[in-house]
Amino acid sequence: MKLKRATALVCLIAALLSMPAYSSNITVISEGVFSEYTDPDGLLPFAEPNSGTVFSLRFTYDDATPDDLLFSEGGSVDLLPTLGSYNDAIVSMTLTIGSESFQLQPINFIFINNDGVDTQTGGNSDLWVAKTLTETQTGNPGELLKEGFGIIFVESGTLPIPSLTSDDLVVPEWPGTWSLGSIFYNIQLETEVNGEIITEILANANANVSSFTIVPVPAAVWLFGSALGLLGWMRRKTK
Repeated sequence: MKLKRATALVCLIAALLSMPAYSSNITVISEGVFSEYTDPDGLLPFAEPNSGTVFSLRFTYDDATPDDLLFSEGGSVDLLPTLGSYNDAIVSMTLTIGSESFQLQPINFIFINNDGVDTQTGGNSDLWVAKTLTETQTGNPGELLKEGFGIIFVESGTLPIPSLTSDDLVVPEWPGTWSLGSIFYNIQLETEVNGEIITEILANANANVSSFTIVPVPAAVWLFGSALGLLGWMRRKTK
């Protein structure tokens, strides 16, 4: 009986590990030191932080690669064909500023842009952005108020920029060659005029990223855990 159970276990683990590797969640823990606060109309839900206040952003996302484009070509940055964009990829997100915390909002996305070209300045950049936000109609035609928070990495330079090498949903190397890493909370007004979207930043708070930790959970761990769980079930059945 023991030999049969051992044989069954080996076969089970082999079968599980030979299955396609399903995507697993990745948790990112980042911190930054307050650097900028602009809120002339008092719109932000927190007062101006004291110097040295820590912004802490923790979020978990599904490391998948859906072909879900959030943006289209146009505007000041030519985002195609190197854009990877993922709606609803974020499972959870919490921003803590001092003693105040803000949670994941209904709209969330991650987008990355490898070797983007700014059509106005001619500059080039890589981008890696994770953001959650709400959208509210102002009552005026073509106006939309967006409020949210997240993290952005920017690397500017001459093409090709090596920070990103894939259009897939990848984890940025940090610290590394990135020229800017920022945790932010902002409120902006988008107005559509003759088919063009004009964005105005109404309020903004930033912190320069000082630490960035990635906690991946390999798919094989989940599969092996499933195997152990099934083994326990098998042992109970044979008693």
